[in-house]
Amino acid sequence: MISLATLIVVLLLLFGSYSQWHVRPSEEVAEEILDTLRVLGAKALETKDVPVGAVVLVGEEIIGSGYNTVQRDSSAGGHAEIEALTDAIRRLGFERFQALDRDSLLLVTTFEPCLMCRGAILEYNVRNVVFLKGKPVLSWLREDLRTFRYSWTRKQGGPASLQDSLFRQHPQYPKEP
Repeated sequence: MISLATLIVVLLLLFGSYSQWHVRPSEEVAEEILDTLRVLGAKALETKDVPVGAVVLVGEEIIGSGYNTVQRDSSAGGHAEIEALTDAIRRLGFERFQALDRDSLLLVTTFEPCLMCRGAILEYNVRNVVFLKGKPVLSWLREDLRTFRYSWTRKQGGPASLQDSLFRQHPQYPKEP
């Protein structure tokens, strides 16, 4: 008889983020981009951060760049991919960034994005991601299990009306969410 844990692991492998997350492994990346990534990774090393660099491109133009700054800035969100997206949004402005043709937008990173960075990539609809070094399948399984644990144990507490009242004050949201 198959155990519940085994069934969950099989389902996560079949339907979890590993099978749904469509990043492309290392492709031909221009030497200039590799040089930029090398410099960004070295900046992370200077502050004892994990040496990861990332760039956001439109066509062949870099519109954002970043490297890990978790240690330097004591920032949980200081990952290279998030820093590169933030830089692109700052440079272009949020509305111009959102208006970019998503098929021409490309994020290149030296290391396969973590769960948090994948969330940001999905949130900002970056459809094309190239990484230079991938993570082992067991790493993906561990992340899938953590996602499953979060989904299983999350709790809604307090009145949803608080958030509804905040949404009503925001111009982008309908008056009745």
